Amino acid sequence: GGGDQVVFGSEDLGDLGIARAQASGPLMAGTLYDARVVIFNRKVEPGKNLTAAIREAGNDYQLFVVAEPDNIFQNIDYEDMDDNGNPLGLNMSFETSDRFVAGQIRFVLKRNPNKSELFTPGMSIPNSVGGEDLIDVSMEVIVQ
Repeated sequence: GGGDQVVFGSEDLGDLGIARAQASGPLMAGTLYDARVVIFNRKVEPGKNLTAAIREAGNDYQLFVVAEPDNIFQNIDYEDMDDNGNPLGLNMSFETSDRFVAGQIRFVLKRNPNKSELFTPGMSIPNSVGGEDLIDVSMEVIVQ
């Protein structure tokens, strides 16, 4: 929407499952954003960008996005698909609502989810999706 870039980041701080997550600033109300997800492993030397490998094996992965409250965004749309035409979730767009000023956004990367299960981005992930959670991180969202 021509506004300032906002970067959401999360870093695993060890094997205890503790993550630090933060945004570089607030989102603007009623604004359409393009989102690009980069997954990077800093636990190996040298660090390794895993995004291309996940995209290449996209039939086996999906990034789920859950918002709380679920209508903090007007819509969330996946813009990338795997080889079977199912959503991948590394590229998406979302439009902020004019009604809320704060909430949470949760990103869950699953390996081998049931992609035939109906999932609406922003809503809760149905248990029937299954799969193995590789990443599960929540971040505060501020909308101004």
